[in-house]
Amino acid sequence: MATHQEIDQLFRQYLTICNQAIAQHKDRFPYKQIWEAVEQMQSGEAVDLTIYDDAPQSHYKLRLQDKQIKLVMSDHPESYAGWKLSTSYLRQVVTHPQEYIDHPAKLDWDWLKD
Repeated sequence: MATHQEIDQLFRQYLTICNQAIAQHKDRFPYKQIWEAVEQMQSGEAVDLTIYDDAPQSHYKLRLQDKQIKLVMSDHPESYAGWKLSTSYLRQVVTHPQEYIDHPAKLDWDWLKD
């Protein structure tokens, strides 16, 4: 099982890849319209995210702002709810970053619906 520090580093690498994908496609259809709609819809509200291995490992709050995913808070203990990602998925993305940057539809954007 990964340590909290390893998961945090893995997640931050994942966010960097997501932000690179956003930056590379920010002016292209349909991504431009999606980012703009989400920013308006969320109105600056943060989204909860929990990283799982076999059990919850870490918890984060995120916000899409200025066409970038911003980390608002990490590992606050009140709940392990919201959007869920597995450490195996994060490792897959981090191991093959260019594939996900070039094809952002392969990234898990489900948190945009929250």
